[in-house]
Amino acid sequence: LACGSSQAPPLRPPLALSPPPAPTGGTGVPPSGEVINPASAGHVTEWDRWDEADSLLSVAFSPDGQMLATGSQDMAVRMRHVQDGTLVHTLSGHNLRVIHVAFAPDGQMLASGSTDNTVRLWQVSDGTFVRAFDGSCMTFAPDGQTLATGSEEGPDIRVWRVGDGSLVQTLVGHTDGIFSVAFSPDGQMLVSVSADSSVRLWRVSDGTVLQTIEGNYDRGAVFAPDGQTFATWGDSTVRLWQVRDGALVQRFIGHTGEVWSVAFSPDGQTLVSGSEDTTVKLWHVRDGTLLHMLDAHTGLVEGVAFSPDGRLVASVSDDRTVRLWGVGAHP
Repeated sequence: LACGSSQAPPLRPPLALSPPPAPTGGTGVPPSGEVINPASAGHVTEWDRWDEADSLLSVAFSPDGQMLATGSQDMAVRMRHVQDGTLVHTLSGHNLRVIHVAFAPDGQMLASGSTDNTVRLWQVSDGTFVRAFDGSCMTFAPDGQTLATGSEEGPDIRVWRVGDGSLVQTLVGHTDGIFSVAFSPDGQMLVSVSADSSVRLWRVSDGTVLQTIEGNYDRGAVFAPDGQTFATWGDSTVRLWQVRDGALVQRFIGHTGEVWSVAFSPDGQTLVSGSEDTTVKLWHVRDGTLLHMLDAHTGLVEGVAFSPDGRLVASVSDDRTVRLWGVGAHP
């Protein structure tokens, strides 16, 4: 589902993984994925699959790439080792489904957002609950010192101090509930998507609205790693917008159902999208070319994420599976 957690974390040292083309994990699932343009798209193989007890709604890699967090219809957050799928923590406390998960930039905290209108903060090391904030979606500032939250139940965006839970700032301007919030890579801007049918770009320092985009059915937004553009989605099309003037610079067209989640690769050259049409698609950002269509899921794809080194894509679905895809080099 849409939220700022879809942004790929900063680049970190590569994972100690075997080359992705050979599936591992003992799942018995054959590789899946149609290479649309073999000359430029690289290679994608299903690397692993984990089965869960209920529909999965959100996913995030830890900044070091060693852990994967998922949010579920069963109100729980689960953390697993990427290497072998071992369950590390099951975090309980939400009263309704968990639609967003995001790691803090230093990897020490995990935030989870739920339709119970709480964002809960957890210690990654031992799964200890730290504190709760108002909201259902959230995004960490790049320095990890603040957390912005939004709620479908109200139009305001709140910025909180992570260390003590105090309210730092309230961004006022939307007229209906908030679907998604995401900080820019430098932390100076924030993009929000609202049920009032608008996307707003804010200057965080003083709450000024820099750009307003209206007229699209958007439910999520995320910045590209260079901070010069941001993507929005909600209908079957992903759109790429220029930060400096709000101009539409690219459309990614090919899904046959609503898009539910989008993430950029760490180098910003590739975009991944998950849709209710049950597919995961990888796109070339520069020209909008469809590179891969991954069709192993049998239900709506609610969440997608790139690993910090760009070698893996995680996707989660209503079909109750987590799938990890090994991604080859892209130009």
